[in-house]
This record gives sequence, structure tokens and C-alpha cells, in this order.
Amino acid sequence: MTMIKSFCENADWQDVGISTLYELLLRRSNLRTQMLDVLLGLTMNTNEKIRDLAIARCKDLFGISGLAMPLEDFATTILTRLIAENPTHACSAEDTELPPGPYDKDSQWTEESIRSCLHLFLALLPLKPRMIHGLAEVYRESSSMIKRIILRMVETPVSMIGMKSKEILQLIESGPKGSETLVTRVLHILTENETPSKELVTMVRGLYAKRVTDVRMLIPVLPGLDQKQLEDLLPKILKQTPNVVKEAFKRILSPYRAGGSGTGPITPAQLLIALHHIEGKGEDMKGVIAATNLCFAEKGIYTSEVLAIVLTQLLEVTPIPLLYMRSVIQAISMWPRMMSFVLNILGKLISKQIWKQAQVWRGFVKCCAMLGSQAHSLLLTLPSSRLKEAFQLHPALHNPLLQYVQNLPAPQKALIDKE
Repeated sequence: MTMIKSFCENADWQDVGISTLYELLLRRSNLRTQMLDVLLGLTMNTNEKIRDLAIARCKDLFGISGLAMPLEDFATTILTRLIAENPTHACSAEDTELPPGPYDKDSQWTEESIRSCLHLFLALLPLKPRMIHGLAEVYRESSSMIKRIILRMVETPVSMIGMKSKEILQLIESGPKGSETLVTRVLHILTENETPSKELVTMVRGLYAKRVTDVRMLIPVLPGLDQKQLEDLLPKILKQTPNVVKEAFKRILSPYRAGGSGTGPITPAQLLIALHHIEGKGEDMKGVIAATNLCFAEKGIYTSEVLAIVLTQLLEVTPIPLLYMRSVIQAISMWPRMMSFVLNILGKLISKQIWKQAQVWRGFVKCCAMLGSQAHSLLLTLPSSRLKEAFQLHPALHNPLLQYVQNLPAPQKALIDKE
């Protein structure tokens, strides 16, 4: 046995050694226990190639009657070491396989030693998804460092299991207290490249309503909600950190990116319109502005046609939303070909006596200043008192407009002078 193990750990013979060990394990039932112990020990070897070869053979053996249970037991035993304060305390006197060392009484968990306790368990997890409940129990008892590494390493096995697994759904519905961040990570992995199923959406919404009131739990399933549900959640989403908000909008808009289905619970236009309405509910304006910026950053989604729909519909709202002119300015900056459309919008705002809304009026004047000579004829349609006010708000408007008037044909200039 010692000779076989030495072959397995020899850089020149490891492939042959582990293959031989595997064949002997299958053929020599009287030596199966000893052979299995050697193979399992190799799954924690510090040499990555040896470890991977041994784990691959364990996966092959997992489907063989009589071998699945000892493989699962070993993987689970090694996993539960992560609950201990340090690697030395994790191993009893009878243990023959320590996580990678060396160790003394002051040894602490390192990324390498933590990973060594996870490799085999996570490799077997897709073959027996029920094991994920054991992972959740260990996770809830682990240190923050161990939790972070588990969250990073769990991506591949969870992706292989998929959202249709009953065990995954059970974890989401009734995972142990303290495992919420693991459950959220699982949800993000499952929905990263796939639309959440109706069953998953229903389960997560139920979890949010009854147990976990953190809106971040819902972000992975946002594409599975309806328009009203999304609009109701927007104020809570906008109170999260910038990274969380960005992830939420990425999920909501994902169907409308290149290669997407082109259909989602809320259209890009409806989303931007909803953001303009949030301000009336006393929400933090900075959060709303940051969210609209995320929309405008998606130039492939927010085309001039989409923005025209947004600005036209918002123009019918009374009073005009506070961020309306900001969005008009962003639209013309992003799509200069919207010039004629924007001038038409500004004309309609004059007919609505936009100066009665001080903040929107300031945005109107700023937009006219930005448009330069294109807005001169429009400015001349303002009542004289409002034109003077515009000059006070933006003094740079005065001289160019005066020059424009002086260059007009005499009949037009006379009419303006008279007014």
C-alpha cells in the first residue's frame, strides 16, 4: 500500500499510480477499504494535479453501490472541520490527513487549508444535491473568511445542479438561519444566465415576505416579477449600495441587451418613466439621479426612439417631473439627432408655462443655453418678463440672442421690437 501511495505522489508516475489504485480498488474487494483510504487522502494533497486526479476518480466511484456513502462521509467529515477555530483543533488525534500544513498550536486557517476541506465535497455536490444542506449548516457556523471562500467556490457545483433541483428549492425556502448570504449567492448563480422559473420566483417572494426582508434577496428574480411589482420595489432598491443598484438594473434590462429575448416584465421606457415618478414620493433624489444615469449609460438600449417615448409621455404629467429637463439634456447630449424633437418639446413646455415650476424652469433655460443658436427663435416666443428672467439665470444668452435679432430681416425685427 505504501508503494502504491508513493507512486501516486510521484510527479513522474502520478497518472499511472492513481489509475492503478483505482483499478485495484474496483477489483480487490478485500483491499477496498485500505485502497479507498489512500485515494481519499490524495484528495487533500497539496499538489493540484494529484488532488484533481484523485477527486476525478472519487466522482467515478460515487455511482458504485457501497462506495457512495463512505465517499460522502469522508467529504462531509473534512467539510465540518471548517467549523473549528483553526486547522489543528479541527483534527482529532486519530486523523491521518491534516489540511495542508505545516501546523503548530498557533496555526490559523489559510485560503489553501480552507479550500482543501472543500474540494472533494463540492466535486460530489452535483452528484448528490442533497448534500447542499450540510454545506449550509457548516456555512452558518463558519468564520467570515471561510464564508467568503465558500461563496466563491460554490459557483460551479450550483450551476451544474440548476434551479429545477428540489434540494436547491428546499434550501431557498427553508435554509438554516445564518445561511441567508449563501442562499442569495445560490440565487445569483442560478439566474446569472437564465430567466428564473415561476416556481423559483414564487418561492423567493414568499421568503422575502415571511423571513428575509432584505430587498437584495429579490434581485436575482427581478426579471421574473411583473411591472407593478418591479415599480413598487424600485424605491427600496435605490436605497441600496451603488453596486447592488447596478446589479439590479443589469438584471432588469438584461432581456433588452444584444442577444436578449427583447421582452421583459418592464420595458426600458417604462423603467425610466417610473424613475421620474419616484421623486414625488419623497425618495432621495441622489439615488434617483444615479439610477437614471445607469439607464442613460445603456446607449444600446436607450436609443433616440426609446427616449422620445419617455420624454413624450412625461410631458403629459402634471406637474412636470423635477428631473424632466435633466433627462432632456442627457438625451440631446447622447443623441444630437434629437435636436428637432427637443425643440418641439421646449415649445410645448412654454405653452405649459413651465416657469411656474422653478426647478424645471432653470433646467429649461440651461437647455436653451446648451442648444445655442438653435434655440434663439424659441426664446423669442417667451413673454418678455420671462425672457429677462432667462437672461438673469444665464447671462450668456443675452448677447448672442441680441445679435440674432439684429440680423433678422427688417419686418421681423420690427415685429419683435414692437412686442
